[in-house]
Order: sequence, then C-alpha cells, then structure tokens
Amino acid sequence: MITGGADLHLHSRHSDGADEPAALVEEAAKGGVEVISLTDHDTLSGVPEAKEAGSRLGVRVISGVELSADFRGHEVHLLAYGFDPEAEDLRRALERSRHERKQRAERIVQRLNQLGIPLSMEKLRETAGDASLGRPHLADALLRTRVVGTIQEAFDRYLNPGRPAFVPREHLPLQSAKSAVQDAGGVLVLAHPI
Repeated sequence: MITGGADLHLHSRHSDGADEPAALVEEAAKGGVEVISLTDHDTLSGVPEAKEAGSRLGVRVISGVELSADFRGHEVHLLAYGFDPEAEDLRRALERSRHERKQRAERIVQRLNQLGIPLSMEKLRETAGDASLGRPHLADALLRTRVVGTIQEAFDRYLNPGRPAFVPREHLPLQSAKSAVQDAGGVLVLAHPI
C-alpha cells in the first residue's frame, strides 16, 4: 500500500457529505493518508470532531471551509485553509452564508409546494439535520418522499437552473470572502478550477 499524501477537499454530513467527520478521518487513516482538511460548505461545525479523531488516529487535520463567492457575476467555490477558526469576521461571513442557504431552501420548498409537492422544512431537516443546507439535501428529501426515483431526477426535473423549483443563490462578494479568510490568517484556493 502506498501511504502518505493529503486530501484537502472533504465534505461531511455537516454540509453535503454523507459521513460523520470522524468517519472521514478513519477512512483517511485506513488509506494511509497523512493530512486532510474538512471543507464543509459555509460551516466549521465538524472541524472539532475531525481534529479529535485526527489526534487519536495520527492524521493531521487542517482547519478548512468551502465558500461560495461572486466573481464578476459568476459563482466560484473557494477553499480556505489554515485560518483561525475563532476569527469573528470569518464566523460572521459563514453565518451569513448559512442563513442565506436556509432562506434559499425555504424558497425552494415554497416553489415545490406550489407545484403540488408536499415537502416541508421540517421534513427536510429530518434528513439534513443541522447541516449547512444545499440543493443535494432537497434532492435527497424528494427521493425519500418518493417524488422522484433518483437524486439526478430531482435535479433534472426540479432543482437545476431553468427548472421550476430552482432558486439562485446569493453569494458573498469575492473580496469579502478573501478579506474574511486573510484577516483570519488563512489562504484561499480555487476549489474547481476547470
């Protein structure tokens, strides 16, 4: 087995991943990965659990988060690393983004209701828990309530741009995201460069 290396773009159930943070660290340890970063969307809530598991299993866990920002009218995803997780400006920026995600989910649920689909925020939270909400959670709720047969069908019929329940996101301006991370001592990397 080849050991070493890093995975610096991981999501847990605290955003749109399926696993607990500790389970991600356990998988990394089993695979011989030495360094990971938990980069959930707009939340640091899983980082303490990941760090504790990393200490126990010998995997270095770097504080991370994925932010969505607006750059010249386009959504870009940014990975932030090495910042002070207690930095107030960064915490406020993440809170604003999570609040916007919740409002967006509420508007999507309203649109689905207008289409005759009886989904509620309570039903959505049953499966999403306290995660930073995104369209994957809504797709999962549509699948679980048997409105669609697959996650992809939920996106194709309802949740993708141009579909009847799609609601665009509001994003932090790129400069605001950059300032919040840099002021917290961190660095930014483009998450999906292609």
